Amino acid sequence: MYMYTVFALNMPKSILGKNRKLSYCTVLVFVFLLTLFSGCSNEKSVQPQNVDQGDSLSMVGPQNPDEGNFRIKAKYTWIRSHPTGGGIFVVRLLSGNGFSGNVYLSINAHPSLNARLDRNILNRRSNIAEITIQPDQSTEIRTHIIELKATNSVGPTQVVNDSQIILLEVEIINIGPGNIRTAIEKRDELISWLESEQHEFADFSNRNWFPYMTYPGIWVVEHWTFLDSEWEMRICYHVMIPPHDWSMLLLRKRGEWDPIYAARRESDGTIYEIPVSDYPIMFLY
Repeated sequence: MYMYTVFALNMPKSILGKNRKLSYCTVLVFVFLLTLFSGCSNEKSVQPQNVDQGDSLSMVGPQNPDEGNFRIKAKYTWIRSHPTGGGIFVVRLLSGNGFSGNVYLSINAHPSLNARLDRNILNRRSNIAEITIQPDQSTEIRTHIIELKATNSVGPTQVVNDSQIILLEVEIINIGPGNIRTAIEKRDELISWLESEQHEFADFSNRNWFPYMTYPGIWVVEHWTFLDSEWEMRICYHVMIPPHDWSMLLLRKRGEWDPIYAARRESDGTIYEIPVSDYPIMFLY
């Protein structure tokens, strides 16, 4: 600005002429505009001194190898049950390449559901957890919510790096327990064949099973689940007279995501293995 002002004040009088005062004003306005333009140009070249790096740091991954990069996936988020019935949810830990350490699980549910979490810690080596329910006789007829919370914590003070909450629904309907005797008969027919023909499943007798209706309220084809500490066994059978009284079996090892074996029994007693995908699943669970 000093340079422009000196230039204006030292302009020849021949240029200023008679309207010297007006000309001086005009020149000073011209100088001011030049100065303003120059200042704006200089501002564009100034680099900010304090830049928030939060977004850029979050994009390059966790700074601590125990941090974040995980989510919990439920195989299904809704089941149907009844007072004195049962049910099971299966969840899995999915993690990114930068993840290590543990994810700590906890649940919050109405006491009458008797919800149980089979393990409280998931990691890369053990990434499957199960929540079982055994609604008691006093369980209210409505849809109940089970809140599953997963937290990744590290350090001596257990600082929380990331957390997730999943809501699981249990629809309790007003229905009786069903005919367990027929379900046991169908189960035992299939178990006898398993033990004699499929040697990898040779120890299914004399297990302490917890039975419940998988899909309460469905009668034409009844579905039952039998749980013990190692296996989830599902049985379904057609409630008809021969030759339409077939039955099926589905096996999933506890702690695994998918079933591993299925079989079908015809009315004449013939039993054979079938693809797991041929076992009928209702309501997506």
